Amino acid sequence: MSNDIKQVMKAAVVLEKYARGERDFRGISLTRQNFKRKNLKNANFSNADIRGTQFTNANLENANFSNADIRGTRFTNANLKGAVFRSAL
Repeated sequence: MSNDIKQVMKAAVVLEKYARGERDFRGISLTRQNFKRKNLKNANFSNADIRGTQFTNANLENANFSNADIRGTRFTNANLKGAVFRSAL
């Protein structure tokens, strides 16, 4: 995880972009956001700062969290089939 300045984004913006077909959220800051029960299949959160974010019951199938800072993040009952957490903190 680098110390580069990250673009801060709120959950509503991510979900809006996802609905329009965007899946690339690499390197963004999403700390303490709520994605409970949301579909984020195939989303790329590599190198993102998602500390304290809520993904309870979310669909994260094939999502990429490589090198992401996931400290304090909740994945309770999330669909993590095929999700990648390589070198995540």
